[in-house]
Amino acid sequence: VDTLETARKALEDDRQKLEEEKLIAERVEAELEMLIATERDVERTINAVNDSILRKLLYERYINGKTWEKISVMLHYSYQHTTHVLHPRALEHVKHLLESNI
Repeated sequence: VDTLETARKALEDDRQKLEEEKLIAERVEAELEMLIATERDVERTINAVNDSILRKLLYERYINGKTWEKISVMLHYSYQHTTHVLHPRALEHVKHLLESNI
């Protein structure tokens, strides 16, 4: 009887753990879906930027996660120009797009 009770308790503990893991997996899946939707929104906004240089800068930084140094080299501009002129200009384009709801 003791062994049967121990087995039942172990089974119930395992069942509880599985339920908890299922809830965690569902939360992770929901968060992942939100992140994917956000990434699509960001890509859609970047793709709506008319200037190809600014679009490339935004894509490389915010989608590919490249450093400013690498982006500067890729675009053939100085680091200073990339970060102090092009990036603010690109953000202004994005701001305008978002305010006009693309």
